[in-house]
Amino acid sequence: MICETREALESALMDHLADEMPGMMPGAWVCVAEAASIDTSDDEMFGGWLFESGGTLFAQLGMIEAWRAEKLAGLRGDREDGA
Repeated sequence: MICETREALESALMDHLADEMPGMMPGAWVCVAEAASIDTSDDEMFGGWLFESGGTLFAQLGMIEAWRAEKLAGLRGDREDGA
């Protein structure tokens, strides 16, 4: 990822967190994206993954595990909001 893109992503994340959680200090973050190409057949749509992160590895891995646990709970119906 080029430096300007990473800086823009990090700035947008920090601005969003400041808006959503006033007074809180941003910490670690993780961004995962899938890229697909529409120029290939349905069997070959996968194009790759992008992983970018900031902060400590321990915090990043913890956030990924928390997200995974929340999504699995939603699939099992353990959450009232169904997320």
